[in-house]
Amino acid sequence: MKMGRLWLLLASLFMASSAGAETYRLALVVGHNTGSGEHPNLRFAETDAGKFAEVLADVGNVESADIQLLQGLALDHIRSALSKLTARVGQLHRSPQVRVVLIFYFSGHSDGVSVELGPEKLSFLDLKQMLSQTGADVRLAIIDACKSGAAVRDKGGEPAPAFAIRLRDELRSSGDVLLTSSAADEVALESDEVRGSYFTHHLVSGLRGAADQSGDGQVTLAEAYRYAYHHTVSSSAATLNGPHHPVYDYRLSGQGELVLAFLNRLDSALVLDKSIERALIIGLERDHVLAELGAASARKVALPAGQYGIRAFRNGQNRGTRLRLAPGEIRQLEWAQLESLDLIAQAQTKGAVAAESPAAAPSTPTTVVAEAPVLPSGPHPWQWQLTGGIGRPVAQQVDLGGRLRLAFHRDQSASWVFSLQTTLAVSTTDDLYESMAQAGIGYRLAWQSKRVDLAAALELSPGLMWQTLAGEVQGSSFIFCAGPRLSLWFHVTESLSIGVEAEAFAGILQIDDATRTKFFPSLLAGLALRL
Repeated sequence: MKMGRLWLLLASLFMASSAGAETYRLALVVGHNTGSGEHPNLRFAETDAGKFAEVLADVGNVESADIQLLQGLALDHIRSALSKLTARVGQLHRSPQVRVVLIFYFSGHSDGVSVELGPEKLSFLDLKQMLSQTGADVRLAIIDACKSGAAVRDKGGEPAPAFAIRLRDELRSSGDVLLTSSAADEVALESDEVRGSYFTHHLVSGLRGAADQSGDGQVTLAEAYRYAYHHTVSSSAATLNGPHHPVYDYRLSGQGELVLAFLNRLDSALVLDKSIERALIIGLERDHVLAELGAASARKVALPAGQYGIRAFRNGQNRGTRLRLAPGEIRQLEWAQLESLDLIAQAQTKGAVAAESPAAAPSTPTTVVAEAPVLPSGPHPWQWQLTGGIGRPVAQQVDLGGRLRLAFHRDQSASWVFSLQTTLAVSTTDDLYESMAQAGIGYRLAWQSKRVDLAAALELSPGLMWQTLAGEVQGSSFIFCAGPRLSLWFHVTESLSIGVEAEAFAGILQIDDATRTKFFPSLLAGLALRL
């Protein structure tokens, strides 16, 4: 009886210890479009890094504060980030029950010996040592670059889909895992259609739910790798370069499974009907291809609330639509709900410039691998801008006036813009006030990126101007203004931007019973909100 009670006590202590164990996840995500100069710039490496960081925050159980995203930065920034992560690991390890999983991701150029950050290089060996020195219990490194399989060649890595990692968060496991997008002698490919690399695209798709074949709402490391492997090989096989094969290597102690994605962290999702053979899901706020679902994938993808475009394929037909996913909504999408599309797309090697035809540049081949649908025309989000600043008034006694402007337009590269503007100026020498109210219309052209919008507009802005002295109206006039506007907006979040605007308007108005022309330059700053 006493022995039985002893075993019961020991079992209770073990269960309590396991239950009390806690896993923290940290991430360093790096993307760099430029290399040492031997290859042309990449187009999507930094975008891929942003997508990977986003999926970690959405479903990877990594807090945003524990994700460091470095895009286009030098080697010193990586060293500094790893130093901060090392300090963070030490802080977490003050509790003996805490386990730390460190995820490192790189997308960019590689020469087979190092990853390249502009003119600087970081060897695979130094990278492994730096990750090991962080002290994290599990270190998962993912390298998406040409010849990246060389990073595991010295440790016996194989370009094979079989994957049998056994690691569960609550067990005391430790070690290293390395995944690469290509073998040691292979190039990795970028695709115009998905606007990213094949490997990262399929890895992120898998983490968002395409790899959850079991339907348990979780994507393990093994599931994510198998999915990324098979779909990277099949997608790249259609190119003139031939397929490239992801490679893995792992040295872990412990058992169980490492879960990389917890799909229930998001309460909204998109579910595609099985009759849809293949579909691309595009986040319209940033114009990113967030995920792809195919015939061999699960049909549910976890997405945050927002606006999306869908490109779908079946029996040689191409259809698409736009939709808004509300918080907590599980949207079912069927083929009959989609509209017909026209298609074209290209893929190129990671590190090669696209050529007009394979014969034109055999050393940097480009091949058409799939048709890329163009989304049907439909409503874009509205962008509302509230800006304020200073401008030149009419009265000579007043040097500057305060201006407040409300404008709104479609969030796209070319659109009509509508505005309301008010100006108030006060003389510093006497009790003279000048007021102006205007309504405007114009046409706006913008260059848009994930970080910045640079726009130019030509606007017409009629209105009314009046002056008061000692509380009495001294005169008023209809005013007709026209001129250019330049603006620069920086995206703080997907829906919020801050920016500056400069306008150089000329106006026609009545002054002392004579028609006069005045110049009204102004400088404004403010906020923009996408709705």
